[in-house]
Amino acid sequence: MKIIPTKKFLVVLFLMLSWIYPVYSQIVVLEKNANTNGDTRGIAVLDYYVYLADGAGGFKIVNMSNPYLYVITGMLQMSGCFIEQVAVDSNIVVLTDTLNKQIHFVDVSDKMRPELLESLPVTGDVPRRIAAEGGKVFVLEYGDDSTAPGYFSGIEVFSYQTTIGSVQLTPINNIQDVEVNASYVLAAGGDQLQLFRRNATGFNVAPARILSFPADEEIKSLDLYGINLFAFGKNQLYAIGVFEFQLFPNPPILIAWILDQIAVSGYQENRNVSAAILDYGNGTTSAPYIYLLATTLKSYGMFCFNTSTIELKAFGMYDLETSSTIVFRDVYDASDGKVKIYDSDFPEYFHPGAFHGGTFGLGAIGDYGLGYVQVKQ
Repeated sequence: MKIIPTKKFLVVLFLMLSWIYPVYSQIVVLEKNANTNGDTRGIAVLDYYVYLADGAGGFKIVNMSNPYLYVITGMLQMSGCFIEQVAVDSNIVVLTDTLNKQIHFVDVSDKMRPELLESLPVTGDVPRRIAAEGGKVFVLEYGDDSTAPGYFSGIEVFSYQTTIGSVQLTPINNIQDVEVNASYVLAAGGDQLQLFRRNATGFNVAPARILSFPADEEIKSLDLYGINLFAFGKNQLYAIGVFEFQLFPNPPILIAWILDQIAVSGYQENRNVSAAILDYGNGTTSAPYIYLLATTLKSYGMFCFNTSTIELKAFGMYDLETSSTIVFRDVYDASDGKVKIYDSDFPEYFHPGAFHGGTFGLGAIGDYGLGYVQVKQ
C-alpha cells in the first residue's frame, strides 16, 4: 500500500529539519553585476540610489529600486580626475580625487542632473577614504612614501552646512580607515583603533579611548553598526563593543573592547567589511544577528555576529567570478535591515524585503562597474 505523507507530517518534518540545519542553511548567495563602463572604486548607498566613484569615468548615480535591472540615472563626466571614494549625506555627495588631491562636492537633489558645487584642494596628502555625517565630511589622507617631504597621515574635516571649507587637520599615524556617527570619529591604523569625540568644528584632537590589537596586526577596514563595530585586519575579523558609561554627569567614560574574533583563512589583501542587521521571523526574534560581508582582492566571505551569545561565525566563503579584471574595491550594505529570513520559532519561508528586493551586499568592482550579491532561499 502506498503511503502518502499528510500535511501535518510534512510540517513536522520541516520543523525538524529546521532544527537540525541552522538558519545559515536557508541562505544562498546570488552574484550579479552591472557594467558602468568605468573603473569603479568606491560606493555609497542612500534609499534606492547607489552613488559610484567611477575612477576616470567620473561620478555615476544608479537607481536600484528594481534589483534585477539597475539603471544609471545621472552622471558627471569629470575630465582629468580620478574619482576613488564617495560619501553621501542627505543630498550632498562628496568625492575624492586622488589624481588632483581634491575633494568635490556634488548636489544630488536631482538624481538625473547632479550638479558640481565646488572643488577644493586637500591641505594634507592624498585623499584615501571618506565619511560624511551631519554636515561634515571626514577625509582620511596619507601619501605613498612616509619618508617624503610633506608626508601627512591623518584626517581633514570639511564643513558644508553653511559654507564649504576646511576646518581641521589632525595628524594620526598609519591611518587606514575612518568611521563616523553623530557622537564619534573612529580611526584605524596599524594595531590601534582611536576613538575621538565629535565637537562643533570636527572632533577633539586627543582620543577619548585607544583600543590596541596584537602587535603584528594591521586594521584595514571599519564598519560601525549601532554600538557594534567591526574591524578587518590581516586575516582576522573583529567584533568590537563601543558604548558610554555614565559614571558622572560629564564627561561619560567611553569604553571599547574586542567581543569576539574569527580567522578569515586563505584570504589575501583584505579590503573592506560591511554590516547589516537581519530581521528574523518578521521581527519576532528579540536578539537579531548582524550579517557581515567581508571582501578581499579576489574573494569575499559571509559572516554572522550573534548579539545574544556574542559569537562571530563564518557562514560561507566565495570566490569572485573568474576574471583577471574583476576586483572588489569597496563594499556597502544595501539591505537597510529589511531582509527577512526563516526563523525556527515562527516558521515562515524567506522572502525578500520590500526595500531592496533582498539585496544585501554591494561591491564596487574595478575595471567593470557595480557588483552585488543577493541573499535568497
